[in-house]
Amino acid sequence: KRQVIHPILGNSYPHQGIDFLVGEGSPIWATAEGVISRVELQNGGDAAKIYIQHTPTLSTAYYPVNPRVQVGQWVTIGTLIGTVTRIPLARAPFLHYEVWVHHETVDPLPFLWGHFSFAERQRWKQAFSRQTHALH
Repeated sequence: KRQVIHPILGNSYPHQGIDFLVGEGSPIWATAEGVISRVELQNGGDAAKIYIQHTPTLSTAYYPVNPRVQVGQWVTIGTLIGTVTRIPLARAPFLHYEVWVHHETVDPLPFLWGHFSFAERQRWKQAFSRQTHALH
C-alpha cells in the first residue's frame, strides 16, 4: 500500500484510498447499493468510518463521517449515509473513500471513473496524492 507523510505529525502511514476536499457538513451519498456492514467510531468518537457491503467481495468505506445510517440498513445509490465531519489533525475538511475487493483495498478510481483513459487516471492519481498530503 502507498505510504504518505502526515504534514502535521511528520510520520509515515499507509494510505488506502483517495481524499476529496469538501466542506464540513457536506452530504455523503452511497456510491452503489448495498448494506451498511460496519459503522466504526474513530478519533475518540468524533467521527465514524462507514463500510457498505455491495457484493460478497466488494465493499466501500467513507471517513470521517457523522453517520445517518445504521448497521444492517439497506442503501441504494445516492442514499445519504452521513455528512463530513472535520477531524482535529487535518488541515481542511475532507472525505476519505476506499474500495475493498476480497478484503484488500484497491485503487478506487476505476470504480468512480472507469471510462477515463490511462493518462487521465494518472493525472487524477497525482492530484489526489498532492491533495492527500496537503489535507492530513
